[in-house]
Amino acid sequence: MKFGKEFACQMVPEWQEAYMDYDHLKTFLKEIQSIKQRNKQAAAATRPESLTRALTLYRAYSGLIIQRHKHNHPMMMMSSSPSMKDIESSIVLNSVNRNGSHSYKTTFLMANTEDGGEYEQEFFNMLDNEFNKVDRFYRFKVQEVMEEAETLSKQMDALIAFRIKALALQEALFDSMSSDDDDDPLDVLDHVELHNTLGTPYSIIRRFVNSTDQQKQVTFNRDTLKKVETKLKRAFIQFYHKIGLLKSYR
Repeated sequence: MKFGKEFACQMVPEWQEAYMDYDHLKTFLKEIQSIKQRNKQAAAATRPESLTRALTLYRAYSGLIIQRHKHNHPMMMMSSSPSMKDIESSIVLNSVNRNGSHSYKTTFLMANTEDGGEYEQEFFNMLDNEFNKVDRFYRFKVQEVMEEAETLSKQMDALIAFRIKALALQEALFDSMSSDDDDDPLDVLDHVELHNTLGTPYSIIRRFVNSTDQQKQVTFNRDTLKKVETKLKRAFIQFYHKIGLLKSYR
């Protein structure tokens, strides 16, 4: 399977816009190759006839040149192409921090404007944009997961404390809820912010905590606790699903 198809198969469907645009980069790279090829053909067409004849004669008799001298021969040096090591050393990747935003910037030192070098630099600019897009999205999702993990941890602590108290006598529970004890584990509920709290473990617990002697008392039995635990379990399943998506994201 080709890389492009394999890459598409491994994408998270919900996050397709956050991946690198591989097809666009590949197409642009092919255009650069075509431009460089056309430039070479144009240069060959405008080359003086005497120089063309000299190069032809040189190629015809190049086999007579001693092997140990061929790399130092001026004509050989003129016709040699840059090595892969030279190309790699000419690509400089810099880390940039602007207004608290982190990104990367690539500079191609071998870019030659007479040989389509401006297109090569443009390709690296496009590559930077795509890479920075992926990096920003990944950082955002990691932060989102970390915040959700903290919220779930607080919910779990609150549920444990609530379960202990809900299984005790109702009178003792109401007395403990009306106290000013700052170390009460249920105080964490006052600092947890959740989206769409209707029907969540948080909302069920809060309805119980907010009950007073003047209000209609709510009886929380084992079935009610089971519902709360089920909702929290579902929240954890969704959370670990998000982690799985994040791990598979490239």
